[in-house]
Amino acid sequence: MPPWLVYNLDTFLSGASLLTSVVGLAVAVWQAVKARRAAEAARDAANRAEKQIGRQVLLTDVSASLRILEEIRTLMRAMRYEPALMRTSDLIGQLTQVRQVKGGTNPLDLGGMLTQLHVLQELLERKMHDPSVVVDPQATKVLSRLSARLNSWMGDHKYTADGGL
Repeated sequence: MPPWLVYNLDTFLSGASLLTSVVGLAVAVWQAVKARRAAEAARDAANRAEKQIGRQVLLTDVSASLRILEEIRTLMRAMRYEPALMRTSDLIGQLTQVRQVKGGTNPLDLGGMLTQLHVLQELLERKMHDPSVVVDPQATKVLSRLSARLNSWMGDHKYTADGGL
């Protein structure tokens, strides 16, 4: 084989190796960028799913709280104070959980509502220990106002795209 052919073949192979390396590096970088974008898209989708699940759990919890509140009103009207006391305790626990939504945000102003429920709970406990304690009929009106607030919040947030959260 003539020397000029060996030199040209060697140069050609070196150039082809270099070109293959550059193309390989470009493909690797391109794949890394695609993988990063896919990971970011997956993270964003997971965050949206987590927010949607949290919204659904919140709506379910508020709805359950409304049912408990209506049950307490019914028990109070029937003067069944012991079950009303138990359900009031349940409602306080339920609303305390609702109050502690992820991220420390409070979609409902529950502070005043919980205070009123604690007052009712204390009154019912006194009634259980001392039957002469009079339960003010206004207590059911307070429960009606609390129910109206929760219903209003549900109406504002149930059918919005992000739940207003």
